[in-house]
Amino acid sequence: MKMKKISTKMLCVLIPTIILVMGAFVVLTLISIDRVINEQVQEKMNTEMLAEKTQMSEQFSTVEWMAGTLAKTVSNSYKTTSLKQYEKMLDSMISDNDMVLGSGLWFEPYVYNKKEKYIGPYVYKDGDKNAVTYDYSNSDYDYFSQDYYIKGKECEKLAFITDPYYDETLDTVMATCVSPMKTETGKFIGVVTVDIELTQIQESVNQVKIGTTGSAMLLNREGQYLSCKDSSKIMKTSIQEDSNASLAELGKAAIEKKDGNGTYTEDGKEYVVYYSNWEKLGWTILLQIQKDELRGSITRAIRFLIAIAVAGLAVCTFVILWQVQKISKQIKNVQQFAISLSAGDFTIEELQVRSADELGVMGNSLNTMYSNNKTVIQKISNHAESLDKESNQLSVSSGELKSQFDSVEQIMRDVNEDMLSNSAATEEVNASVEEANASINLLTEETVQSTKMVDEIKKRAKRIEEKSNNSCQRADELTKIYETNLYQSIENAKIVDSIGELAEVISSIAEQINLLSLNASIEAARAGEQGKGFAVVASEIGKLANDTSSTVNQIKDTITKVQESFSGLTNDSKEMLAFVSETVAPDYKEFLEVAQQYGSDAEQIEEISTQIAKMTKDIEIIVNEVSQAIENIAVSSQNTAQNSIHVMDAVNKASDIIESVSKMSEHQADISLELNEVVSNFKL
Repeated sequence: MKMKKISTKMLCVLIPTIILVMGAFVVLTLISIDRVINEQVQEKMNTEMLAEKTQMSEQFSTVEWMAGTLAKTVSNSYKTTSLKQYEKMLDSMISDNDMVLGSGLWFEPYVYNKKEKYIGPYVYKDGDKNAVTYDYSNSDYDYFSQDYYIKGKECEKLAFITDPYYDETLDTVMATCVSPMKTETGKFIGVVTVDIELTQIQESVNQVKIGTTGSAMLLNREGQYLSCKDSSKIMKTSIQEDSNASLAELGKAAIEKKDGNGTYTEDGKEYVVYYSNWEKLGWTILLQIQKDELRGSITRAIRFLIAIAVAGLAVCTFVILWQVQKISKQIKNVQQFAISLSAGDFTIEELQVRSADELGVMGNSLNTMYSNNKTVIQKISNHAESLDKESNQLSVSSGELKSQFDSVEQIMRDVNEDMLSNSAATEEVNASVEEANASINLLTEETVQSTKMVDEIKKRAKRIEEKSNNSCQRADELTKIYETNLYQSIENAKIVDSIGELAEVISSIAEQINLLSLNASIEAARAGEQGKGFAVVASEIGKLANDTSSTVNQIKDTITKVQESFSGLTNDSKEMLAFVSETVAPDYKEFLEVAQQYGSDAEQIEEISTQIAKMTKDIEIIVNEVSQAIENIAVSSQNTAQNSIHVMDAVNKASDIIESVSKMSEHQADISLELNEVVSNFKL
């Protein structure tokens, strides 16, 4: 079914289009909001996990640094330091860190004392004080067979942290930092252990709050809980074996994938979980939040956007209906006006236009067309009758004009014959004048060429004079400058002599240092074992003194060669300056005199060429005036003859045109009759 009304067509197209656009806008906006919120949540979770890992890394790094420093200290001093001193070191270390519960030194068999196999002082916190015990330095405990000792012996790093374990005596989760003790030669002599309680780390994880329902969990490398809301699971339950199947499935993914996110359900509520592995210890941090809280902002955004879309659709529909009715009314007025004009009715009133849009422009255009057509038709009606009368008069006048043009044609033929005979005589005189003028022009060109050559000679002579003068002055200036610089360079070369004196002083000092190093080596040998380090230093100083003496001798040889080079360069420079002042400068002066003479000769030639050119110019002017007069006569004669021909042609054409006008006047009379018949069809 075809729709005849434009308003119906517009509504059927615009309303569905707006609905589709609004729907697409809402969907795309919701998708964008969901993506942005997920990205923000992901970023916030990653930031929280990074902050937790950074805090734990700082705490463990401090303990590792303490253990490593103590291990290096013991490795360098175990032969000369008593156990009491080591006990004080351990006491001071555990007192400075709240995380540390105790620390011990565990030596290899018979390393610290050749008579003792087990030597392992252990200092621990006992209430407000620290206590020392050797209860673990025996075959019953046999610390050599303990896992931390075996791994410490194999460790190539500064220190490492053991897997967490639960201490039933202290009722706390702990870990041990182990650092191997090795001598400078790489010999393993034991380990340093620092026992750490993980209470602070557990509390830090438990204090993490994300929104209202968010919290954190911490797992070891096997997936056991180190920190979570249910304290009964800590170090007793693995997340992969949790009674909550969805949480256990998530835990398996967290242990395998290291980093990512997932969901699980607990007590009928779905939780979104983000997890990240701490590679240093293999632990995994999990941050969770209820999905309802996470999606709350998205739900509010959906409701708000739907409300806006419905309101916008209602407003758009109302505006479209109002505009469609308004446009439809204007189109109907234009339609009725056009129908009347198509019927030839020019008695109707013009359209009432109240807008400046496309319909308003169309209405104004129709009004203009109406007014113009009405005026044209009225004029055609008024002038058709007078056109008939004027056509008859024009036919009579054209007959009289034709007879007059025939008389003018005969007169112009006689004038043309007289002008042709006059033109032949003037052409002969003009040919003679042109030959004389050609000779004068050739002489003028030669004179001009001579003048140009003289100008070029003057310019070249001037440039040679200027260049010679500048070069002469520059040669004098350079001679003076280089002579001054040469004498200054000779004075500067004397500095080399002072360098030789300094080299002598350095050589003397090196000999004294060498003598002192020998004395120091003798004293170090007397000191025995304690003087070994000093002997090495004295030996190195002696080598340095010998190298210094050798270098000073090379400097002396180099100074001698430099002095010889300066002497040769000075003599060559003096010879070059003498050549410039005695040979180059006089040659430049001779060039200057020759250039000046060239300039003087060019000026004399220029004066003669100027006089010849002036005389030639005067002759040329006279000949041109004669030639111009003859040419004017010839042109006038030619123009007169040519014009007479044109006049005859024009007369002939005019005669033909008059005949055509006569025929056209008859045709116009017929047209005026037809116009009267056409105009009678319109209502005016």
